[in-house]
Amino acid sequence: MRNRASGEFGRGALILSVAAILAVLPGMPRAQVVSGGIPGIGAMAMPVVGSGFGQLEARTVFGAGISDQLRLPTSSLLFPQAAPQQNPDAALPAGLRVPQPAFQQTSDAGRILIASGRAPDPNDDGKPRSLAASLGGVSSPQGSAAKGIPAFVSNEKVPFQDEIEAFEAADRVQPPPQGAILFFGSSSIRFWTSLARDFHGLAVINRGFGGSQIQDCVRFAGRIAIPYHPKTIVFYAGDNDIFFGRSPEQALADFQALVKTLRSSLPDARILFVSIKPCPARWALVDKVKRANDLIRDYAAGEKGVGYIDVFPAMLNAQGGPRPELFGPDGLHMSPKGYALWTALIDPWLR
Repeated sequence: MRNRASGEFGRGALILSVAAILAVLPGMPRAQVVSGGIPGIGAMAMPVVGSGFGQLEARTVFGAGISDQLRLPTSSLLFPQAAPQQNPDAALPAGLRVPQPAFQQTSDAGRILIASGRAPDPNDDGKPRSLAASLGGVSSPQGSAAKGIPAFVSNEKVPFQDEIEAFEAADRVQPPPQGAILFFGSSSIRFWTSLARDFHGLAVINRGFGGSQIQDCVRFAGRIAIPYHPKTIVFYAGDNDIFFGRSPEQALADFQALVKTLRSSLPDARILFVSIKPCPARWALVDKVKRANDLIRDYAAGEKGVGYIDVFPAMLNAQGGPRPELFGPDGLHMSPKGYALWTALIDPWLR
């Protein structure tokens, strides 16, 4: 019994050692993963913690029935957001490596949910998947999965899963019209409650979900965009992306991925990108917003069937700052006057 327990303790300690090493790699984001079924390990949890110093918590259950809990301080995050050029393997024990690249999904609450150990799949339906990029994805030099280490899965739902399922439930009760104009994107679309009235005489569908980024829309396009076969897609997202750390270049790449995803099933649909708005609450990021807008405008100019609707200049006052009357009290979401301005700017593109 002692030998068996010692062996399982050793395997458990090895896994915990790998976890500890991964957790303190410089420049890494924190994430939450939960394991199960490892011989000698009952469960391992790495909780999401806010910015600054946090803790990595690992709960272990060893073969001898001994329970223990380990807390390790960490001031870093677990996997890189968009830096596959980094090499976390350097800090691992000899013979082990982490598959690259590691892809993360950031929710509107700012927590990080690892969704896959590879780049996002445009055909992904957004449902939870195994975590090849977690400890379960540590592999031997030959590339095979480490023996006895299963895949890890998050103990949280994929961000926005509830909202997407609510849309799908509504679609089953009352299917939206085919060939309509789809307004798709983040909260600026979601809160456009006067959409049908503002575009009187046009069949419109609102599929905005608050807090989303462009990459979230890529993930869910197959569930709440493509099935409607819209003739035109009016798309708005991007300010959440910049706020949560996506670079202008990444915002462009994400929009290009969205266009590719939509084009694969809707080759004749027009895709209209509404420029990222100048929010008073996020004015400190305005230079990055302008850069992202410029990149996407230039891309759209050379892409057949893709348009760029520039709302940014009309939302500025004579001093070059955002017009406060166009925004609500939070300085982020728009007021009825803001939506009236957008209606005037977008309507000519739809008639």
